[in-house]
Amino acid sequence: MLQPLSKDDENDAEVTWEDQNNINTFSKIYNKLTDMQDLLAEKNVCYNWYNANKQTQLESITDALQEIELMDEDDAVPYRIGDSFYSLKAGEATERMEGEKTAIEWEIQKMEEDMEGMQKELTKLKRILYGKFGSSINLEK
Repeated sequence: MLQPLSKDDENDAEVTWEDQNNINTFSKIYNKLTDMQDLLAEKNVCYNWYNANKQTQLESITDALQEIELMDEDDAVPYRIGDSFYSLKAGEATERMEGEKTAIEWEIQKMEEDMEGMQKELTKLKRILYGKFGSSINLEK
C-alpha cells in the first residue's frame, strides 16, 4: 500500500519539460523491455505456435528435428505452413526446419542485445531522475 511521504522525504524540485520527457522515456523503455522479456520467457504459455514465446518455438523445432532424424530420408513428414499441413520428405523438412531454427536463434540473440541496451538506458535515466527527485519518485516495479 502506498504511504504518503514524510516531510523529510519530500522533494520540492520543480518538474521541468526535460524531466517529464525523461520520465516518459523511462516508462516507454520499461514497458518495451517487459514485453520483450515476456516474449522470451518460458512462463508465457500459448497454444498457437506462431504466437508462442521464442524459447518455446526453439524447443519445439529442436524436438521435431530430433524426431525427424530417426526417420528415413524418403519418409513423408507433415510440415506446417501457415494453417495447412503439407507432406514433405524428411530431408526437405529437416532443411526447412534448420532454417527456421536459425532464424529464431537470430531473433533471440537480437532481442537479448536490444534488452541489454534498454537496461543501460534505464540505468542512466534512473540515475538522472533519482539524482533530482530522490525518494519522491519510484522507478521500481
